Amino acid sequence: NARLVFDQMSRHNSSDHVLWTTMISVYSQCGLVDESLSLFRKMILEEGITPTEVTFVAALGACVNPMYLEDGKFIHMNVSSMGFESNLIVATALVSMYGKCGCLGFSESVFSNIEKHGVLSWNAMIGVYAQHGESFKAIQLVEQMQQKGIMPDTITMISILNAMSHTGLLHEALHCILLMENSYNIIPSSDHYVCIMDLKWGAL
Repeated sequence: NARLVFDQMSRHNSSDHVLWTTMISVYSQCGLVDESLSLFRKMILEEGITPTEVTFVAALGACVNPMYLEDGKFIHMNVSSMGFESNLIVATALVSMYGKCGCLGFSESVFSNIEKHGVLSWNAMIGVYAQHGESFKAIQLVEQMQQKGIMPDTITMISILNAMSHTGLLHEALHCILLMENSYNIIPSSDHYVCIMDLKWGAL
């Protein structure tokens, strides 16, 4: 039904980037990756519509595994050519995309080229390290983050606990739970405790 509405509206206003971005995002959210990326390519190559940062983030979010690495690189190429590499939100999406596609080195490269980090970009790189089982690199990044004056948030702690669960760091994870409450004023949620449960189960 969403595509029917899109087709009807695009006949009258084919250059509306908001319309195209919304449909790309809808496909991505519904797990219809091929449809999302195909529409992104059509938007750029056939219709000549200039993407916005929201368009790039939606398309990058569709690149969920190594099968879509080439699509991710195509999006990155357009990000660069259209001057969005310095955009923090788009750069953060690139970090996550390369991580999901199994390219840790590319994630690190994009992350290192971000001029001014925010909590989102730190969380993205910490999450990539957790995904790749690089728990000690994730811990080091949390320390660097705090040295830069940015405090961890609830997402940071989920990522770091996930990283610890991959390498069986039970005592360190329990210490993180204490830090959350005593140092970061973060109340642990069920997501945080699930990470601890995974660690305890693995230790049995």
